[in-house]
Amino acid sequence: MENELEIYTQLALGLGLESRRFNKLFKTLDGMGALEPVKDKYVLKKGFSIAVYEQRFKGVLRDLGSDECFKIQAKTLSSGDIVLIKNEKRAKKHTKNKAKSKIKILSVLKKSSLKLCYLEKFKGQIVGVLLETNKRIHLNIKQKSLAQLPRHCVIYVDVFKGEIKEILGVLEDESIDLPVFLLSKGVNEDFSTEAIEFAKSFGREVDSSLYPNRKNLCHLPFCTIDPIDAKDFDDAVYYDAKKRILYVAIADVSEYVSENSILDIEAKARGFSIYFPHKCIPMLPHNLSENLCSLRPGVERLAYVWEICFDSKYNIKQSYLFEGIINSHAALSYDVVDEFLRSKPGSTKKIPKELQASLKGLYKLAINVRTRRSNEALMLDVGDVSLELNEDTSIRAIKIKHQNEAQKLIEEAMLLANVQAAKMLDSEMGIYRVHANMDYLKKQQLFSNLGELGFEIKGRDDSQIIKHIQEEASRRGCLDEVNFMLVRAQSKAIYSANVDSHFGLSFKEYTHFTSPIRRYSDLFLHRLLKARARYKKHANYLANEANALCRYLNIQEKNISYLEMDFCDRKMARYASGCIGLEILAIVIDDASMIASACEKLVGARLFMRDMPEVRLLDRIYVRIVEVNILRSQIFAEFIGWEYPKATKAKSMSKTKKAKNV
Repeated sequence: MENELEIYTQLALGLGLESRRFNKLFKTLDGMGALEPVKDKYVLKKGFSIAVYEQRFKGVLRDLGSDECFKIQAKTLSSGDIVLIKNEKRAKKHTKNKAKSKIKILSVLKKSSLKLCYLEKFKGQIVGVLLETNKRIHLNIKQKSLAQLPRHCVIYVDVFKGEIKEILGVLEDESIDLPVFLLSKGVNEDFSTEAIEFAKSFGREVDSSLYPNRKNLCHLPFCTIDPIDAKDFDDAVYYDAKKRILYVAIADVSEYVSENSILDIEAKARGFSIYFPHKCIPMLPHNLSENLCSLRPGVERLAYVWEICFDSKYNIKQSYLFEGIINSHAALSYDVVDEFLRSKPGSTKKIPKELQASLKGLYKLAINVRTRRSNEALMLDVGDVSLELNEDTSIRAIKIKHQNEAQKLIEEAMLLANVQAAKMLDSEMGIYRVHANMDYLKKQQLFSNLGELGFEIKGRDDSQIIKHIQEEASRRGCLDEVNFMLVRAQSKAIYSANVDSHFGLSFKEYTHFTSPIRRYSDLFLHRLLKARARYKKHANYLANEANALCRYLNIQEKNISYLEMDFCDRKMARYASGCIGLEILAIVIDDASMIASACEKLVGARLFMRDMPEVRLLDRIYVRIVEVNILRSQIFAEFIGWEYPKATKAKSMSKTKKAKNV
């Protein structure tokens, strides 16, 4: 039942001598001379690595031990295949000190025979076309059987056994997009029967009498503030304005998901909940994620609570972490709370009276904390592209959503709790969220591009330079576009077992504590903090597991990010297939690769430009949609002119061309 990627990640970082679950793999690696004993572990010898193949873009091998990537052309590998490689350094000609890697694949440790493809006729034969690479493959299945299926039928097939495991539908059918993407990433939407039954065994309600040692806070008017369609409530807040005490209550998932239980194994394999525009695939079974762990209103729930005390200038005086029981008084939406905070007429009627003083006080606290934080941290609100889908998952509407005041309020409360949790780790090995400063070359390119656009590059450090650029962009009316450039230039935040700073948030130490229902990192942190308070020896054991877990979660997080992004790109491409010939306003976001972003109709969609004249970043141009490749989720457009006066804005044209579907 254990997750293979996690196992191989542990192998890449060192294998405990006492372990028995790796016997077969140990023999394989030891037989190839790849292992050597060091202290209480077997480790890979110098030059050997275990890597996972990622097909996205041109294909790379990602070293599970170091996260280093190697470009490689491997016709026989598919995404997710795990291999043993040898990295041989060879000196470049005419260069004394530099060397480049020569990667040799020694063994394929894990390979899946299951492939996603659609059926197409080629030279009189029905063949499969791999969705991952668009390459044709021979299917070891009788032609007579394949002929019974429609053209462009998408199948999940075992290419070794010649068996069709699942028929998903035809490529042109929008409703198959989600199952196709889930299968392509190896995501199982359903939990095992054992996990579901285990989750149900806890019942549906909390009996507080069974927890006499927990601090009962049911008398405090907590509330949750989330998107209007939220079902899993990780966090609830209450602020005592008179005493200046903030309570941040987080669902106590670790009380139910014990280490190495079937629930833990499946939660770790998923790593995160997955969010699509129309549904969520949770990390935990529904009885936990949407009921027993969810801080729903009007019912008692177990919580892990931070009590944070402030002085009159909103500096933290002291903080306490304890296990508690709460009873949320209301499940509020961001929009309702935003209206209340902005004193919109009639908004007070939507907020229970006992919550109003708490929310007003917390808003004042959040403004002060945020203002202070903004002096050093990066504030990059670029707006999220939000897709509203119909029942068949086709796009009904596209919107750009920016943070409102309620979201900022909750963000500051969660940041406070996360920072306190990181400080509690006391710089010891654990699980931190770290963010490095911008890569030097990316930073130089960014500042060079902005300089060419007339921005003054000045400031004592990178944060101050960026703030000066944002101020100038705001005056010019192009803050969103400049923020987008700044975001693209940033390093990726990752999980690390060792303490380090978070450049974007400007924190010396930071972690993820506030979302254990949807992030395994937070669940692990809760478990670690409890162990530190109770069983120091077990805490040390957990901390030793953190390095492998962090590398595994970084891979899972990236895979899920691509999955969510690729799904939205596919929806955009399908939507654009009905817009051939449409003229729209766009903005250039990559002048080297000739990519623009649609500003209307297909707002936020990436447009791959053809025959574009010399342009600069952030130039606003009019383009015509000319072709769509649904299989690759690409929208192609041609340049038709520079931005015109508003009176002659983009218009719909007769749709004379058809989308290229495959």
